[in-house]
Amino acid sequence: MTQNRANKHQTRQNSQNSAWNRQAARSYASEEDMLILLNLSQVQIENPLEILNSRNAQWQDRARAIQSLIKLADDPTIAKRIENCAQDNNESERVRTVAIRALGELRKANQVPKAALLRLINIPELGLRATLIETLASLGPDEWNEGERFLARLRKALLDTRTPSIVRAALVRLLATLKDTVVTTEIVTLLDEAEIDRTIRAAIVDSLAASETVAFEKLLYDPEQEIRVSAAYRLGRTRALERLIRILKTSNESVIVDRGAQLLGELGEGTAEEIDVLLDVAENTHNQALVRMSAILAVGQLYERQADIPESAALLKISHGDSDVSVRIAADTVMSILHPERFEDDADGEVS
Repeated sequence: MTQNRANKHQTRQNSQNSAWNRQAARSYASEEDMLILLNLSQVQIENPLEILNSRNAQWQDRARAIQSLIKLADDPTIAKRIENCAQDNNESERVRTVAIRALGELRKANQVPKAALLRLINIPELGLRATLIETLASLGPDEWNEGERFLARLRKALLDTRTPSIVRAALVRLLATLKDTVVTTEIVTLLDEAEIDRTIRAAIVDSLAASETVAFEKLLYDPEQEIRVSAAYRLGRTRALERLIRILKTSNESVIVDRGAQLLGELGEGTAEEIDVLLDVAENTHNQALVRMSAILAVGQLYERQADIPESAALLKISHGDSDVSVRIAADTVMSILHPERFEDDADGEVS
């Protein structure tokens, strides 16, 4: 039962990868390719300009050549050559990705002007635009905030559901660096959209200040467990657990209760209050069977963390007499994990 749930969760998680991540999975042939694209490759090219001037060179060598040129960028012609690679529509998108990141490094060292990056803001390729925006985010708002009109354009793109998710996620990371109350509120409102891509939700978790409790409380019930756990730790474990217990006691929304139960099982400390609220959910026959099963499995997780696993009359009652067979099986499975010796004894008795 537990393994099936894990498999279902993994399948759901895999299916929700962004278009960019799927493209990346097809494009990155090796770990070294990934390091190259992140500008982390340790391989040095001895004749980088010669490599860049040759259209026959493989993209990996061209990208490494750009990385090698960073050390020589005190020469303005070298910095300009890297900028040209970023702008070149005939260049490989992967090489241009490396060039954009290299421009970010050069800007930190004040070896290129702000305009070297800002003039690429409308680049049509989505992956490149997202890379550019995230590079600007890493530099801080003083490097990209060109005034109210420019900021208004970015905020409009963020709130426009027609903007590709990968770009909206990058805009979240960029605009969050402003630490502006109005902009932060706009970012949080994205969570109210009916269908918001995982990449955007993950960007919100990663980018907002820990004080933005409204956002993190909403993300406690995210469809993806990874995001739920991240939100809980950003919110603070104690506060997150208090919030989860309160919701499980008061909410009638099946999806919220289901995800809350799962997260409480993942993060809970096994207190009597935590176990009691989960057992209340499990015993409530008005709840959907899947919700009750999540609560039962969460109880099992919390009991497993205790040094002395107690007997649970509630679980025993559910496993023997609940009207829903799937709920009975869930309780029976948890009981067999918590008290394997009892089931071994039962099995011995049946054989004899």
